[in-house]
Amino acid sequence: MVFILQILITMTSSALAQDSCWEQEINPYTKAVYTEDEWYDHLEKWEAFAPESASWWSLFNAHQTYKNELSTAQKLKNDKKKHCYIGCRIAQDTSLEVSIYVGWLKESDDIQDCNKKTFFEPLDFDSTVDGAKHSQVSMAPESCYEFCKDYKAPAKRSEL
Repeated sequence: MVFILQILITMTSSALAQDSCWEQEINPYTKAVYTEDEWYDHLEKWEAFAPESASWWSLFNAHQTYKNELSTAQKLKNDKKKHCYIGCRIAQDTSLEVSIYVGWLKESDDIQDCNKKTFFEPLDFDSTVDGAKHSQVSMAPESCYEFCKDYKAPAKRSEL
């Protein structure tokens, strides 16, 4: 329930702070602070890309999986491999659709949280989805770790 409240608070505060939020966000393609036009363009395109939202219960279960698996994900060291692993485990414990939504929501939060220390990275979303799709191959939790420890994220994603 705390996770859901955090999402609601972040979304509400992000909506209120959007007038200057772009000044606190890094463009994943240029690695520089967004211009206002770039930020609004990426935000609009990301929002248009939104998958169907998940139920509160599914989000709660996804957060429980995240909390339970975080220490294992940390062993992977590489950020894309961590996204892959968490995506796989959430999909195993909930569904492919929930994992995809949570991955999208994470990046949506990152572009709107007005914080240069968190990064909006569409490649993170792609890695989450790749892990989630692997869950369709095997429901064994250890298969996620084995798949994601050797995971190679695409080097580049076409711009939004």
